[in-house]
Amino acid sequence: MRNWVVITISIITLLIVSALIFLVQEEPSNPEKDKIILERSYPEIIKGNWEPSTHHMDLILENEIENIKALGVNTISIVPHYDYKDKELVLRDRKQDHIDRILKAKENGFAILLVPDFVGGDNAKSSVPLSQFLEDARNISLEWASIAEEYEIEYFAPQNEFDWFIRHSYFNDSSEHFDEAVKISSKWHQDIIPEIKVRFEGKTMYKFASESNLINTSGYDYAALDFGHYQRSLSDFREGIKRIYNITSYIAHNSNSSWIVGEAWMPYKERRGPIAAGDLYSQDNISINDLQDEYFQVAGEEYLNFQGPVKPSGFIFIAYLMPSMEIKDRPAEKTIRDFFEKMSNSTA
Repeated sequence: MRNWVVITISIITLLIVSALIFLVQEEPSNPEKDKIILERSYPEIIKGNWEPSTHHMDLILENEIENIKALGVNTISIVPHYDYKDKELVLRDRKQDHIDRILKAKENGFAILLVPDFVGGDNAKSSVPLSQFLEDARNISLEWASIAEEYEIEYFAPQNEFDWFIRHSYFNDSSEHFDEAVKISSKWHQDIIPEIKVRFEGKTMYKFASESNLINTSGYDYAALDFGHYQRSLSDFREGIKRIYNITSYIAHNSNSSWIVGEAWMPYKERRGPIAAGDLYSQDNISINDLQDEYFQVAGEEYLNFQGPVKPSGFIFIAYLMPSMEIKDRPAEKTIRDFFEKMSNSTA
């Protein structure tokens, strides 16, 4: 009799423990996700904002929704930033923080561009061998591609300015290794795109910052060009924009992709870590504090007038709030608003 009691108690205990293990392992529900209808909605033309700082993106999503909608913005960039700390890969924010941003942007009707990033605002370098870095980047990208699919995100780029980061980290920005860095980035992008498409059904982008016809965006929906003024004179900047738009158009044509401006970056002050410092000056010694809107004006004019083999399909600017490069309450805000309105009247 005693043995049966012991056996019965053991069985009941086992059932209780199993039930507790199941409850612990079961994925908790996300109340915010449950109350938001998740579906993809693609704008006819991408009019986007990119904030290098997640803090400032949070401020936009909390306080500036109506202002950026009035500006014409229809696409928000969500950027999980990664670093190496003592050769260990670290995500700067919690994953849930990025998911919360995704849900907030979706709730307010924005399309989303999701881009894992190693670049960051402080131009940190990788501290691990190139082979390990490429594998880490692959794992990160596939993880976020699955998240992008789960949350019905419209656009996904597996990495941000991968070509520049490789050159910066592994070749000390050497011009002699410019082509090598571009080729490494292009091969990595070609290797990973089949794996991304298994996980993600939205549209894909290949974001790059190199002026090179060696870039291959085959398999991607968009080639996404990133550029800045680089303190050039306005006339030199215009010539440079004409050239890089033309190169990007041919990259898209040869790769059977569309193309957009993925980041137009026009800072007017220096940055020292998180701190905005003194004014930047153009090569002809004019304060860029007075030129920021004119750089955007030139980039917009050449976009609207472009006649290459593939016309651009969108434009994303940096930044609305981040100090040293923000356009809010500056002349560039009206420039961007007017440009976005003209984009609506042009053919993408």
